[in-house]
Amino acid sequence: MTAEEIRALIGGVQQALEKLANAGPEMKAALHKGLGVTLTCDPKTGRTLVESRPCAQDRVGGGLAHLRHARPCSISRR
Repeated sequence: MTAEEIRALIGGVQQALEKLANAGPEMKAALHKGLGVTLTCDPKTGRTLVESRPCAQDRVGGGLAHLRHARPCSISRR
């Protein structure tokens, strides 16, 4: 990879982060769902627990090979 390609890649990531920072709650929720991320907020402490777990939809038959094809879990609200 050339230095110019790396700069372009980093610039693209920066643009994506800016869009995400300015995104509405619906877009952020869709992103979290797509990534299989669960956020649990504790208003008393002001802390947020972030969990991410891949969920295999099919039975395991090939050792760990199923992890390549795991689909994200849906968000569970607590």
